[in-house]
Amino acid sequence: MNANLSADFTQSNWSSPLEELHFYSCNFTGRLPHSIGRSNSMRIVDLADNSFTGFIPQWIWNTTEFIDLGSNYFTGELPSSVNGSMISNLQVLLLHDNMLNGSIPSWLFALPSIVALELSGNQFTGQISAEILSNSLWEIDLSYNNLGGTVDLDMFSKLKNLWLLSLSGNNLSVLTYPTKSNWSNLAHLELSSCNLSEFPDFLRESSQMSELDLSNNQIHGKIPVWMQNLGLEGDGLFLANLSNNSITGGLENLPWEGIGILNLRFNRLSGEIPLSICSSNQLWSKIPLDETKKEAYPKTQRKKAQLRIAK
Repeated sequence: MNANLSADFTQSNWSSPLEELHFYSCNFTGRLPHSIGRSNSMRIVDLADNSFTGFIPQWIWNTTEFIDLGSNYFTGELPSSVNGSMISNLQVLLLHDNMLNGSIPSWLFALPSIVALELSGNQFTGQISAEILSNSLWEIDLSYNNLGGTVDLDMFSKLKNLWLLSLSGNNLSVLTYPTKSNWSNLAHLELSSCNLSEFPDFLRESSQMSELDLSNNQIHGKIPVWMQNLGLEGDGLFLANLSNNSITGGLENLPWEGIGILNLRFNRLSGEIPLSICSSNQLWSKIPLDETKKEAYPKTQRKKAQLRIAK
């Protein structure tokens, strides 16, 4: 990262073959030149947090291990197909916070080695209908696009190591029950604005849960007893956003011991605030509750773990 560095990639000479390209947060602008594609040995491309524009060039899809183009101004659609032999070992693909559009191609969910897939903050449309064949996936972030239709969470049933799933901020109706999926490793679940009407029952198996966002739905009824067990086998439920629902009853079933950020605004809760709130030594009382999620877990926090995977 070098905030004082800036340049236009189109004016550079890319005659030498490259294996790694690291220009994270360097204030680069303009389009990515096609001449970089002369190298057939590219393993890692990290160009996140710049101001690149235009279409993603074809040579990007020959990168073999790690691609991060997040937080730029790339436009256009993703290719309908790629060279499977070149990209079969790709582990991390981060395209979040651009202006990409069109449908999400099915090959993204069929990469045999993919671990982290982040497409959030774009303008993708259509439905999430492709069969997920990539059993290696542990992070899927499709949030804040223009995706529509109905999503049955059973489509993720093969992902035994799924650690993060985010479908928030689309036009989806998510079916959460019944489900055959194994959610024992799930630690981050974001289903804000997913037309939920009740607490997802499968969460009772989520003993590793640390971040839960069910805000902006139509959830009614009381907070279930099994909420007390969320995160018991991990570091505890640190963030819970249940705001903008129709939840009733009291707060006695929340896991107060480890919780750090709690958003319950705009519900129909009643009763007393339990004394167990005093057992939480992590509660962040000064953070604005309507902005806690983005402040607490920016995507750059996850980037460190993803870099370790690729290297």
